Amino acid sequence: MRTQKIIRFITALTLAVTTFGLYMIVVPPDVALAAPNEINGIVYVDYDGNGTRGANDVGVAGVTVTAYDTNMALINNTVTLADGTYSLSVPDGTEARIEFTDIPVELRPGVVGPQSSSTVMFVTSPLDNVDMGLAKPEGYCQSDPYLGSPCFFNGDPLLPNSQSGTANVLRSFPYSASGQNPGLQTPLATGAEIGPTWALAYQRPTRTLFAGALMKRHAGFGPVGTGGIYSLEIDPATGGAVSAPTPFLDLNTIGIPTGADPHIGLPAIAFDPNTDPNSWDSVGKISIGDMDMSGDSERLWVTNLFNQTLYSINVGIPAVPPTSPASVVGYPIVAAMGSVGDSDAASCAASDVRPWAVSVHAGYVYVGVVCSAQSFSLPTQSVQAVDALRAYILRRPDNTGAAPFELVYKFDLDYPRSYATSDNTISARWRPWIGPMTSLCRCGTYPRIRAGIKRAAARKKDQKLSY
Repeated sequence: MRTQKIIRFITALTLAVTTFGLYMIVVPPDVALAAPNEINGIVYVDYDGNGTRGANDVGVAGVTVTAYDTNMALINNTVTLADGTYSLSVPDGTEARIEFTDIPVELRPGVVGPQSSSTVMFVTSPLDNVDMGLAKPEGYCQSDPYLGSPCFFNGDPLLPNSQSGTANVLRSFPYSASGQNPGLQTPLATGAEIGPTWALAYQRPTRTLFAGALMKRHAGFGPVGTGGIYSLEIDPATGGAVSAPTPFLDLNTIGIPTGADPHIGLPAIAFDPNTDPNSWDSVGKISIGDMDMSGDSERLWVTNLFNQTLYSINVGIPAVPPTSPASVVGYPIVAAMGSVGDSDAASCAASDVRPWAVSVHAGYVYVGVVCSAQSFSLPTQSVQAVDALRAYILRRPDNTGAAPFELVYKFDLDYPRSYATSDNTISARWRPWIGPMTSLCRCGTYPRIRAGIKRAAARKKDQKLSY
């Protein structure tokens, strides 16, 4: 009898411990952590669409969160903060209907998952982590996307047996890559196929990568010349090319002049020296600066350096090269500088307005512009000329409707910088552009470092080749 009692006691104790353990597993930890009389959470952009908030998923401000009782009477509401968080005061034990409204137009409800609800949830206060992930189709990105990046080589890629012609001038590599690991690079195009490029744009629905010609000293243009835009299909799962790159469009053929090729004397052997003197003043003034795809993937936004104009080029899905100017809308940047209501921008001489960067984000297209101060008389290092150096960021809606540019930000290019040489003898401060190449190596008076000025407002992330 005593033995049976001991067995029953141990059995009961085991069941009690097991039940308590199950209870601890089933009950969400949020309930234990929640502050009294509070329901809280965060609204964020779920970039990879997995229903879980990752380290790179940013919060969304301005979303209205409302709590109703079982009779649909309002309990409380609030608006998410800058970091996407919110907190609602709801009495403990209250069954509440939580609704998320006023979602930004460029976003939509995302995948329902462990950390992402629908726009309507039924909960009981108190409760933590009533979160909602929002989808941004044009910003979707897998966890480790491939990046496309141009490379540059000395010489004329179109000459017979040219070393730059066989060199890989466009490559992809994983976002997670670091250090020196050539084995992670995937060749996408050779110099003979596309020449030097800088502008990249990616059409997600067709997995097509576009690359725009670049006016670069010592590097000859590809087969299409100064107005060349090339295309190739990418496998975003491997970062490799599905098809060989082909010429997509020559801007000159649809009435957009991009300037004449100034290169002379470029070699076929990559290590042969050359001066390419006619190209000195053409950098930043000929060919294509940057480009990006519109939010709906229907249009290419392109900056033409030759006539200082931003173009919207309708290509459709799948992309088809336009055959007439009817598919093109141009927005002169010189006129934009004079219309943004800023006295500095308006006073920049027309010949000194140098656009480059273009990026589409959240319903707007942004353009980076530099006032080069080249029109100032020598000496170009005078205080007046340096003071005229400025960078601007302009924007307009990501559509072809009639809308003005507006000034987003401007900054002077006279801030302190380090040195352009390893021996710390030449300052790396921004300097006005210089037209004539006065010397091959008068480094102390006219530093050769000019390209940085042209890109002060033209920093562009590598294109993510994502699904």
